Amino acid sequence: MNGLHEGAGIAAAGSVMVLAVTVGLATIVATFVILELAARAWWRSRRDYFVWRPFERTHMQLDRAALPTLEPLVRFEINAEGERGGELPADRTGLYRVLVAGGSAAEGYMLDHPSSWPGALEARLRDKSALERLGARQVHVGNIARSLVPCETIVTMLERSLPRYPKLDLVLLMVGASDAVTWLEQRCPVPLPPARFGLDYMFDEHCERRFGWSPGSLALRALAS
Repeated sequence: MNGLHEGAGIAAAGSVMVLAVTVGLATIVATFVILELAARAWWRSRRDYFVWRPFERTHMQLDRAALPTLEPLVRFEINAEGERGGELPADRTGLYRVLVAGGSAAEGYMLDHPSSWPGALEARLRDKSALERLGARQVHVGNIARSLVPCETIVTMLERSLPRYPKLDLVLLMVGASDAVTWLEQRCPVPLPPARFGLDYMFDEHCERRFGWSPGSLALRALAS
């Protein structure tokens, strides 16, 4: 009888342990699902579109033998606004704000930012004489140009991006080269077919992003990266 009681006690203890583990795992899974759904809801509530991921930094060491005319170090740095360029000043009094959009010629991916034409433009506009003509105390030039995008895609990028900006004094567009390259690649069709660039190509971060349940497609991972 004692053996039967001991066996029953062990079985009961085992059942309790299994139940505890099951409840614990269920709680972890439920918590994870709730957090993931909350992250997705927060992501979509922002209604923001960023061509470049804010605060992203890419530093490239170029091969001087292969690319002797380019600088040895190319910095592609994104500010908090999702623009290539420096951070905006904390005090924006008298700020003249410029936004650049376009394709690869405006993006200048293989050029260090000060050597790209948007970077050089910012330096020129910060001269005392230029500031006086603009009636400004300071100037900021942000760049949201992206390689390969044709004119119609740039229109979409601006339609989504501009509502985030409380004030812009000047928007500069450098367009057309990407359309010409695409036209030539497609053997010069007439008319040129519509571009097929999705939002995931136009914007590194956007509120319409689709999430999944694989590790790489989670909203929690996107927030942590």
